[in-house]
Amino acid sequence: HDIEQLFWQRLSLIGQTLSNLVYRQRFTPICRDERTLLWVKQYLLANGSRQTLAASLYEELIRLLEAVSEEEATVFTLRLTSAVRIGWTAEQIAAYLETDVLYVQFQFRNVLHYMMAEAEAGRAPTMAELMDGLVPVQLTQSAQKTYEWLQKGRTMEEIALLRRLKRSTIEDHIVEIAANVPSFSIAPFVTDEKAASIQAAARALGTRKLKHIREALGGAVSYFEIRLVLAKEVGRWMN
Repeated sequence: HDIEQLFWQRLSLIGQTLSNLVYRQRFTPICRDERTLLWVKQYLLANGSRQTLAASLYEELIRLLEAVSEEEATVFTLRLTSAVRIGWTAEQIAAYLETDVLYVQFQFRNVLHYMMAEAEAGRAPTMAELMDGLVPVQLTQSAQKTYEWLQKGRTMEEIALLRRLKRSTIEDHIVEIAANVPSFSIAPFVTDEKAASIQAAARALGTRKLKHIREALGGAVSYFEIRLVLAKEVGRWMN
């Protein structure tokens, strides 16, 4: 439910913002959530042309709505806010369609869940971007604590000292994070050159055995670096 609500906040605010930007109009954001406002601002700044982004969003929404029932598409469309109209509430839509409010709410949620499912399946790239960071990361409790320290800028050595754990344990946590958090960068722990060498060796040998890969590279990389690169590759494939 939390993911659904945040996804809708992002989608509705981006739709409203792009519509007003294209028509060069000032507006009051339909969403007041500070996290969503910041995310949308950063998303728009990182995605270049407003016209191109608006066209991509429009085309993807049309395609997705063509796959649901006409009634569901109507309910969803009436909820959207643009430069020329304010999105309706479930109560207003129920009155317009002469139906039950709860029924309208279920129709709307059905469309949202369909869009999220299409995004997760890789069939709705724009929706997938809007879901970035919303799906809960599956980490063990201990790895999650290490991840929180990493996000605060702490090094492996500092984290090991702070948590009174062995460095090898922190390495295990980082490998787990790399495999499960798509946005996690392994650059601070292994150079691009080493990562490329490890990937090439694994492909050439047709194996994921750490010892064989390390021997093929003349011992120039550590077991931790190999595990990290392989874990990230698995993470990309799974996500």
